[in-house]
Amino acid sequence: MKNVSIGVLGHVDCGKTSLVRILSTTLSTASLDRHPQSRSRGITLDLGFSCIDREDDHGESQTITLVDCPGHASLLRTIICGSRIVDGMMLVIDASKGIQTQTAECIVIGEVVNINHVLVVFNKADLVDEASLQATEQKVLKTLAKTKFQVFATVRVAAAPREGNALGIESLKQKLFQFVDSIPSQSSGAEDRITVLAVDHVFPIKGQGTVLTGTVLGGVVRVGMELEFPTTARGFVRKVKTIQCFHRSVSVAGKGARVGLSIDRLDSNIPERQFAASPPGAIEVSNVLIGSIFPVSYYRQPIKSMAKFQLHVGHDVVDARLTLLSEGADDEESPKPLIEKEFLREQELEHRDDRRYFAVFELEKRVCVILNSIAVGTKLDTDPKSNACRIAFSSIVMHSMDESWRRMLRIHTQKRREGEIDRVVNSKEAICKNLFSRENNQPVFIGMKVDVQNSAQDSTSMVRARIDGTFGKSGKVRLVATEGQFSESHVGCLVSLEYKKMTGREGSKSFAQ
Repeated sequence: MKNVSIGVLGHVDCGKTSLVRILSTTLSTASLDRHPQSRSRGITLDLGFSCIDREDDHGESQTITLVDCPGHASLLRTIICGSRIVDGMMLVIDASKGIQTQTAECIVIGEVVNINHVLVVFNKADLVDEASLQATEQKVLKTLAKTKFQVFATVRVAAAPREGNALGIESLKQKLFQFVDSIPSQSSGAEDRITVLAVDHVFPIKGQGTVLTGTVLGGVVRVGMELEFPTTARGFVRKVKTIQCFHRSVSVAGKGARVGLSIDRLDSNIPERQFAASPPGAIEVSNVLIGSIFPVSYYRQPIKSMAKFQLHVGHDVVDARLTLLSEGADDEESPKPLIEKEFLREQELEHRDDRRYFAVFELEKRVCVILNSIAVGTKLDTDPKSNACRIAFSSIVMHSMDESWRRMLRIHTQKRREGEIDRVVNSKEAICKNLFSRENNQPVFIGMKVDVQNSAQDSTSMVRARIDGTFGKSGKVRLVATEGQFSESHVGCLVSLEYKKMTGREGSKSFAQ
């Protein structure tokens, strides 16, 4: 059976939950505003899960899971969590209002978590005239054309019209089925080395014990399988007793399946948001992570080293301090392990094609993380009413480390020193002063190249030279020209030395060009 998950995203009160309720054939636990506060406030506070059962064009049974994500600005972390487990997006837009603040954030989230396929639904179409609706559709499509989304189709509906029954639902169902068929099939997970389950709810059921619900992110879950529940304190292993997929008992569930598991001897008071995995050790637990980092173009503030952001990683949102690093783009396919690469320390994350950026995230607490998963950086303290993008960057988590990471990674900092020509010995030799102080260890710089600025009298007198040795005890050094010639006009000219200060593994330091 093919499993496909569709995230239903949009601005608060655009009608997502009403649409999902009409479309669904089976409701799951945690579906459609079960949270008491959701019902009282009329908005979704948690992820909702429901499904549509159908047969595809080849007669194969298929379950389409609809993941109803909250639209309220304060629940951005929940939206990000939901977007990670879907194959495509149903973007719901209030036809009377067009793209709103959280609509834009949903678009950004979809891009950073690599959702490529989108079905656009204009709800409340009964509230606007044809001309206004066409103008809104054109504006939305123009906006989406600037993204990486492949817009499958647009549909007009009215899930809860002021009068009469819902409008356009049958058309939406047909477009949704065609949309699902167009999404490339995922692997079943049978060939995956590890099984990972994203758990979202844990609760007791009388006569059955503790039940958890979640989504299979990779591998397969089987009855009798032992799952590890890694925690930041001490993990534990428990056995799967039974499996259900939307109230149907099954013995195995593959990648992408929405499941309910009855677990042997599991305390129902454990945290709801967590991972379960097999074999044990598949989930990393750490408070220092390193990964590639990609800026979000809509985020207008600088992203600097030592700045703090909220990092959405796994089920956690944790404050993280960044240390930015980079390597040349030519090194992107380097087979070297991460801890053997040579990084340049950066002050600010830029949009550059010739550099590949990384970040070390120092977290305020230990978290459970799946390597090669996507993390998202945000500034949630930004006023959501300001219309400013709060999503700053995305990252692929590549490695977990500990507080000794500075001694484990090979990091260099670009340095520059300046001095001046003190006197010219001959056309090939000169003495340089002020490049070093007497306290500096000049011998480590012997052999490095320097640039000597053109003299005011001769604009063609640029000289490249090599530091040949020390001269006296005041910090002066002897320069030997390798390109060009010295003349008396060079006395007083600027001498510049650019080099890399290397911090190697186990804290060793060295200098190189």
